Amino acid sequence: MTKEEKIQEAYGDYFEQMKPWIEEEGWFNKNAFYQEEFKFKYQDLDMFFIHLGDFMIPKSIHGITGNNGWIKIESEEDFPKENGDYFICVDGVQPNNNIMHLYQLISHCRDGLISHYKPVIKPNEPIY
Repeated sequence: MTKEEKIQEAYGDYFEQMKPWIEEEGWFNKNAFYQEEFKFKYQDLDMFFIHLGDFMIPKSIHGITGNNGWIKIESEEDFPKENGDYFICVDGVQPNNNIMHLYQLISHCRDGLISHYKPVIKPNEPIY
């Protein structure tokens, strides 16, 4: 699924009417409520959105800008460049055995078996 399709899915039945005020990253400009007569009320959707100033976004896609840290593989340019371990997704779903080392990951990327990856970030040591 593309980012655009995911945004449309998140807005559901409201998408077509809200579409002119939805930005590329999925944020809706709330000033539209002063300019447009909608078939629904702001209060009908308020609890399903996260608000930031004059904008709101469906909770289900709040992390869409950075894809929650996942890199989607669309070409070889998207393959990881740094040595390390990576979480993986196969067709957008994390398998149970979901960590691969760089070389194994790139091999599977070339075979088209992996759709997304995300670096495994080692946590900092405790201070005390």
